[in-house]
Amino acid sequence: GHFFSPLVNLEFDGSYNWADLPTGLATEVRAKYYPLHLGINFNLPMSNQFSWFLGPRVNYNFYQSDAAEFDGSDWGLGGITGFRLKLNETWSLRLSGTLDYIPSPEVEVDADDKNSMIGVQFGISVMTGRCRDRLDSIRVEPKNQNIMVGDRAGFRVAGFECDGDVIDVTGASTARITSGQGTLTGTSFTATQAGCVDIEVSNPNARQRSTDTARICAQERPAPRVTLDRCELDPATTEVPPGQTVTYKVTAFSSDGTSRELETATLTADAGTVTGRDYATPTLPGTYTVFAQCGEGKAARATVTVKPITITLRAFFEFDSTNVNYAAERDSLRALAETLKRFPNLQLVIYGHTDWIGSIRTNERFGTRRIQAVVDTLATHGIEMARMESWTRVSGGECHPVADNRTSEGRAQNRRVEIYDSRSAPPQPNAQCRDRP
Repeated sequence: GHFFSPLVNLEFDGSYNWADLPTGLATEVRAKYYPLHLGINFNLPMSNQFSWFLGPRVNYNFYQSDAAEFDGSDWGLGGITGFRLKLNETWSLRLSGTLDYIPSPEVEVDADDKNSMIGVQFGISVMTGRCRDRLDSIRVEPKNQNIMVGDRAGFRVAGFECDGDVIDVTGASTARITSGQGTLTGTSFTATQAGCVDIEVSNPNARQRSTDTARICAQERPAPRVTLDRCELDPATTEVPPGQTVTYKVTAFSSDGTSRELETATLTADAGTVTGRDYATPTLPGTYTVFAQCGEGKAARATVTVKPITITLRAFFEFDSTNVNYAAERDSLRALAETLKRFPNLQLVIYGHTDWIGSIRTNERFGTRRIQAVVDTLATHGIEMARMESWTRVSGGECHPVADNRTSEGRAQNRRVEIYDSRSAPPQPNAQCRDRP
């Protein structure tokens, strides 16, 4: 016989037998009997060593007897079925049964079985010229894959040899896209758009099935979920006079790297008053905290330092003078002007003082003139005169000394201007003009 594949083989068999055949003569004839069969077997492997086979056959029977000068033949159709046990690559045990149907038998037999012949065979098969590492078929693995657009999918090509071995023939196989869009490099596919792609893989060395197909379906990658990464309060730190209002901006920073103003954030503070985005600070000096609840478990905080404005300009005026002569004092007024620009609602209280040289009335006028000198200096730094008209100005003259007027150093200390924000300005102390020698 000959195996066309591991599953199908063509088989021819014949035998030589002696038989006593009824021929219609007075006695049976001892004759030579030659049954011949040709058929196709279909093999079904049940394990690596055990298989079942069956198939149709045609038969031809030839009879010959030299003694009776008898020759004859007939033909028929039949079938075979059986089992084969593989001992090794060459030797197998085989058990089979046959059935032959002869429409017009040459030999007369009993009426009950004149048309049928049944046989049982058991023997050893010698499998010569069998397959040795011959590639029979290929299969792509996996057959179906699902990926995202932009992702890569690879596949393996398994080769099935006729002796049952499975090998990897990926490198020896070629692939092509038969439908759909994408990039195919060897056996690696990259999806460039959504949809399904059919890939055909071929291997010219495979005898039975040299091509196989696989399908890869790609879908659009879902947009990443944007979450709140953090939020910030602006300004994060600030220093203000008592009772001033700080306006905040809340900025949200998202996981996709973008930022935006967060209108939904809620502000609170450990003191003072919050209205929307405005925080009115307490009048008491100290450091306070403003909190922003931004959602998604995120929060931010900022600190506000309330610091009263207290400026004392000493050694500011020479005797009998209203000129601002010292650079340090001018710098103080320049810094004060910048604060006033930042807080346009800030109100000041300015006290003017002198030493005791001169009359009380004259010194009171000098205190007022020195207050005006401060106002004029602030005007040169951009503070509107109309705004400063509403400030409280008090001339104490010589009546509120802070040092001994009997010494030149003490008198220089008493020639001064004191500046306060209106919320933290102390009341004027009791006049001490009566203590003048």
